[in-house]
Amino acid sequence: MAALTKKNTLKQTGFEVNNLGFKYRDKYYKFDDVIGVKILRHVLEHKVILVGSEFHYSISIMILVKSGDHIQVTEQPTWLSNSKISSVEHIENQFSIIAQKSWNNRISKYTEQVKSTGYYEYDGWRFYPKQRQIKHLAKGKIYDLNSITLLKTPTYIVVEEKNEGIGSKFIRNMIGKEIAIGTLVDPDVFFTLLKHFFNLSWASSDDSQLESRTTLP
Repeated sequence: MAALTKKNTLKQTGFEVNNLGFKYRDKYYKFDDVIGVKILRHVLEHKVILVGSEFHYSISIMILVKSGDHIQVTEQPTWLSNSKISSVEHIENQFSIIAQKSWNNRISKYTEQVKSTGYYEYDGWRFYPKQRQIKHLAKGKIYDLNSITLLKTPTYIVVEEKNEGIGSKFIRNMIGKEIAIGTLVDPDVFFTLLKHFFNLSWASSDDSQLESRTTLP
């Protein structure tokens, strides 16, 4: 459903990137300030009989910085207007620059955690490279990687136990409760870490995700 009004748009926030960082609501941030990024894209197709299709584009980016400031820029259709594709593409391009420039800073918080503790944490999960295990922190349950199957979707990874009983699997499917790892925050970092520490990768990256890298800094 379209929103009534636009919020956090390019015009409202004054969001703009330059060689050293970016401006947001009259405040300036350096690339080194960035510790996390997130992007959501949507394309809505509106079909009209005997006319054809109209496409409406929306994008929302979120940037986490050291100070804790909430940075969000959004372009989306409303009941009164549509988002301009040029604005959507501009935000996406600016976001790509920030993601690239903040790469070392974003991934180092995980690699430093591995050096000091032997594991890193992401989206409520703890990853143990040496033991090749992952732990669901809320449930307190540990999974050996050779005992599970990881199914990748555009926004999360489903964790399925290979030896799960038919009854428990049926009940879980009935209530729609999947065990999953969300991948919206720093997806480029997350998939690079999986490849580096666990040799886990998928045949192709999803278009909704930032591209992972082959090496750590």
